[in-house]
Amino acid sequence: MRKSWLLASSAIAMAVVGLGASIASLVDDLGGSPTFCAETGCELVRTSAWARPLGIPMSLLGVAFFGAAIVLGFVQAPRLRRWLAIAGGGWAAWLIALQAFVIGAWCKLCLVADPAAIAHAALVVAGASTVSFAWRRIAVLVPAAAAIVIGLGLWTRAPVPFDPSLPPGTPEGI
Repeated sequence: MRKSWLLASSAIAMAVVGLGASIASLVDDLGGSPTFCAETGCELVRTSAWARPLGIPMSLLGVAFFGAAIVLGFVQAPRLRRWLAIAGGGWAAWLIALQAFVIGAWCKLCLVADPAAIAHAALVVAGASTVSFAWRRIAVLVPAAAAIVIGLGLWTRAPVPFDPSLPPGTPEGI
């Protein structure tokens, strides 16, 4: 019983981590300038031909996948959950390979979301059961995802764009 609960909780935790990274990446995809990951690797991955299959931002697909993975962590649909987890883990492995061998650049947020999808798949295949639904369990997920997004924001901190109209040494907020 304890092992099953640990697997189930860990699978949901991995989905929450992936959701947080996907939300942060989606903010960067939809915003005018990067908020979370402005490094050249992130920019190269975000602007590559692989970043928008059928015009859909990959990060939006990540939000949808991880959101579904969280929901299925509370719903008795083991076959659907297993197939979604395997598909998501395989897709994530493929995305990591694309960054390594095709794009030649690494996106920090992708390297949080993709391993989270692979770990989620491994946990589900290993036998992670569903967790019984309770509002208090769901209520914990929202601040957890928000904390992950904030943590990723601090970790990947995009620099403030330089404004040449300001004299040197002028604080941005004045």
